[in-house]
Amino acid sequence: MSSGFKFRLAGETEDGALRTVLRQAHMPGNISLAFSREPSFFIAEQAGSVRHQTLVYQDQENGKITGIGGRSIRKLYIDGEKKTVGYLSSLRLLPESRSSMTLVRGYKFLRSLHGDGEVPYYFTTILDENRYAKLILESGRAGMPSYVPVGMFVTYLIPIRKKVSRKLRHEVLSCSEDVLPQAHECLSEWNGRHQFAPAYTLDDLSGGTGLLPNFSPKDLYVCKERGEVVGTLGVWDQQSFKQTVVTGYSAKMKAVKPFYNGIARLRGHPTLASVGESIRSVHVSFVSSKDDNTEVFESLIDKACSDWSDRGHDYLLVGLSEEHKLASVARRLASRELRSRIYLVHWPEEKVVLPQNGRVAHIEVATL
Repeated sequence: MSSGFKFRLAGETEDGALRTVLRQAHMPGNISLAFSREPSFFIAEQAGSVRHQTLVYQDQENGKITGIGGRSIRKLYIDGEKKTVGYLSSLRLLPESRSSMTLVRGYKFLRSLHGDGEVPYYFTTILDENRYAKLILESGRAGMPSYVPVGMFVTYLIPIRKKVSRKLRHEVLSCSEDVLPQAHECLSEWNGRHQFAPAYTLDDLSGGTGLLPNFSPKDLYVCKERGEVVGTLGVWDQQSFKQTVVTGYSAKMKAVKPFYNGIARLRGHPTLASVGESIRSVHVSFVSSKDDNTEVFESLIDKACSDWSDRGHDYLLVGLSEEHKLASVARRLASRELRSRIYLVHWPEEKVVLPQNGRVAHIEVATL
């Protein structure tokens, strides 16, 4: 089989074929998911990346694309400094191509791209329930790079169906144009203290660069104390180009689903989506909180829930490292969690200098 297949880079004219692979390649688990990119694969891959390459695995006889993967170049904070780092994403193989040998050949092609010298290493995340991917990628098989686990990343699904009525602990406002520079300064200081956090420019936040497609600065909230911006939070609605679709439930979840949905309705929480339906959600982005103040963060979350409760969405998706101080707020408010492992990916023989330990990671969940 392998002689009839090859890896190469995809072009934008193949957008439809790439989206087909995403629809067909499901992430297993108690709730199986497909991460769709409709109506444009490339708009979704652009988010957060300075440059992106899509690798495809193609059957040379019939032209069918049976696997994809992404290599992106990003500007991130590493050890407190702005650096250029790689990000690996969207690794999907259809059943007919799913083998360790396919991955070895794919990583051989990736390494040839890596030869451009743009980045020293990569980071990536893998859903904790995707045991097959973790087993293969952590195997250390000859020809594969090293996948070094560096932490757990949790996506918290916070229900927003009911309008929040409680009084906010801090003053939270939509960010006006004249306050945007202060908001950017607060965000940059906070990101600079975290590993893998994005290094955004003021132009990025204002929509001047295209790095943050479909994000509107009017959806950025600021928390102020005595005139100073001490926290930020953006709501980034990506449903126009990125969807999480439920493709199946395990036997255990099928049994539990009616009871879960009944309790959810009583509490005013979203019910579990039917197979084939998208999880109606928006991403929380551009998080910052001076001194990691949990009350500031909760006030920002409350304001976002209040403002977005009548716009047809079920969840705010909040992504934080498991050990982050702010995670205690998200954990308490969330009705569900998706856990992923963060990895550094590198070829050991290159002897690159990897990030130091000791800094808590923060990854922009909307750009995964």
